Amino acid sequence: MFVAFWVLPVYEVTGLADLLILNSIEFWNGENLVANTTKYIDTEHGRYKVDCDGKGYTITCERTGESTRLEFEDDTWSLVIDGESHPFMTFIDDSHVKMITPEGDFRVVELSESGVMAYSEMIGNQQSI
Repeated sequence: MFVAFWVLPVYEVTGLADLLILNSIEFWNGENLVANTTKYIDTEHGRYKVDCDGKGYTITCERTGESTRLEFEDDTWSLVIDGESHPFMTFIDDSHVKMITPEGDFRVVELSESGVMAYSEMIGNQQSI
């Protein structure tokens, strides 16, 4: 696929469209057309509305009206509660993150199947104590 998209001018056309059209619209009206989206997700627990504003997500349960805000800033994902930001994951590099533990401290987790499994087991063991 990569070679086909490179031979056909897919990358060049989309790059040019982004540069000339999308960036121009964003510059003149101040809105990021790609980042601002709303999606609806149906689960066994109900339907959720997910609003993306380019800085994070607001997830709202349609049944109860309760919402949760997740924000991404400076390589860190945070949960926002009553206007206060609570970080839970920070990217260190391409293969490691710092994740919060039930005690509130952070542990470095390797972004691999074994690293995520070790973190899940550690969290599971600490929650049952």
